[in-house]
This record gives sequence, structure tokens and C-alpha cells, in this order.
Amino acid sequence: GAIIGMGATQTATYVLMSLIVVSGLVSLGVDVVTANVIAFWFSAVSNVTPPVCVSAFAGASIAKADPMKTGFVGIGYSLMLFVLPFSFYYMPELLLQGNTGLETVYRVICLMISIPMAASGVMGFYIKSLSPVLRIIMGIGGMLLFIPTLATNAIGFIVFVCMTVYLKTRKTDVALA
Repeated sequence: GAIIGMGATQTATYVLMSLIVVSGLVSLGVDVVTANVIAFWFSAVSNVTPPVCVSAFAGASIAKADPMKTGFVGIGYSLMLFVLPFSFYYMPELLLQGNTGLETVYRVICLMISIPMAASGVMGFYIKSLSPVLRIIMGIGGMLLFIPTLATNAIGFIVFVCMTVYLKTRKTDVALA
């Protein structure tokens, strides 16, 4: 999506992606709806990835900042943009293709916790500034919640609760390992 969409609108990129990628994904066993959602999602990637990064250029012009630096920082902020489409395949409940409504609610809650955890691992802040060790713990905890198994979700949730309690009870502004 990043290469196909360089300088093109998301709609045009999706049309090309649907012609090229969707049939390949379907032949690999991916559901048609899921394949189209993945293609549409990845067609938005060119908006945040250098060298084109249209949204980064727009934001940089408003902030009077360097567009390329803004684009590379934007990749860090939008890291889950590159990971999240795989959740549609591994967790079809997100596209309302699961067995029950409870599964859908469970998967949405897991993602609502995992995305901020993984983002805090990348960005280094969750309630307070995080040390490198705590960033790694948060990133791993977020990824464990992203994996659709009960055991990994339980460990990820425990990490989330422990980190939240630890950071809320710390007296200093910077949480150290």
C-alpha cells in the first residue's frame, strides 16, 4: 500500500490494492470481506510513510517543522497502523464474523487495552515517563493482549494491571525500573 499509494488518494490506492492484493489473499484462504478490509487499511499507509507522507507534510506545514522528520516521527505514532490489519484475520469477531457477541466484546476490550500498551512501549509514556525496561514490558504486554489466545491475554492483562498500579503509586515523575 505504501508504494502503490505514493502520491495517490486512498480511494485510488484501494482500487489498485483490491485488484492486486485481494485475489491473492482470498486464494490463500482469507475471507473476502477480511481481505478487502486489509487492502483498504493498507491503502492508507502511504499517508504516513515517507517519502510521500501527505499527512505529515500537511502537519509539518502547520507546525512549521521539517516534513521528513515529521514523517518519521509519524511512523512511530502510527506503528499499530501496520500491525492492526492482521487482527482482522486472526480475530474475525472484529468484523462481526465471530460466533457470539461476547467474543466480539472480549476481542474489542483486548484491543482497547493492547493498542495503548504497545503505543506506550513505543513512545515511552504511560501515566508517567517510562524507563527503557518499562517500555519493553509495556510493549510485550500489549503484544500479548494482541495475540488471540486466552493464556497470552491473561498475562497481558496482568501486565497491564500491574503497570497501571505501579505507575499510579510511584511518587517520582519518571518511573524507573
